[in-house]
Amino acid sequence: MMYSQSFPAVVKIGSAHAGYGKMRITDHHQMEDFRTCLAMTKGSGDSSSAYCCAEPFIEGDYDLRIQKIGSHYRVFKRTSVSGAWKTNTGSAHLEHLELTPKYKRWADEAAEMFGGLDILTVDAIHESSTGREYILEVNGTSSGLAPDVAAEDNLHIRDLVVEKMNAHFCHGPGAAVPQVLVEGEGQAAEEQVSGPAPGAAEEGAMPAASAPPPATVSSAESF
Repeated sequence: MMYSQSFPAVVKIGSAHAGYGKMRITDHHQMEDFRTCLAMTKGSGDSSSAYCCAEPFIEGDYDLRIQKIGSHYRVFKRTSVSGAWKTNTGSAHLEHLELTPKYKRWADEAAEMFGGLDILTVDAIHESSTGREYILEVNGTSSGLAPDVAAEDNLHIRDLVVEKMNAHFCHGPGAAVPQVLVEGEGQAAEEQVSGPAPGAAEEGAMPAASAPPPATVSSAESF
């Protein structure tokens, strides 16, 4: 493994998430030690452990997550309160932000990958020294949901899945489909699922985005 960029650096082994398999390397001496450890893990156990990448470390004061479920968007600001350099681990202060045109463009551009993504999150970090934002990664359907809005977002996922099944199996979004059992308030209720009525939505209309709820403190590892 060769690394020719600046220090400190961040190295990642395998394809784990939530901070697992990541280390901060301060100089080339530590990098040499890490290389010897990496050589011992290559090819052992899961073949994914042979994967490793390295990049310059960005000192961030908080990170961002832009979530897209169908046409519904959310923006989260996540600030670590545990003091760890990994802002997505330990306990964190979670704040809902307004959807800006820039964040919407990030999510929409990411949604074009791999033939189209209906559910995704874009993770970015805010550099404390310059105020610049760097996109770190894009997550697919493995993205966790924020605990305080998980129930509502699960409903968005349900509606999206029903819409896709309706379009695929029932010859278009306007076709009637059998009744679907939906969990209502207090008891299960049956509702008829069908496509949107003509004129119900105009092309170019603003995407659905909930008003930001109050900030919460939660475990970043579950999100």
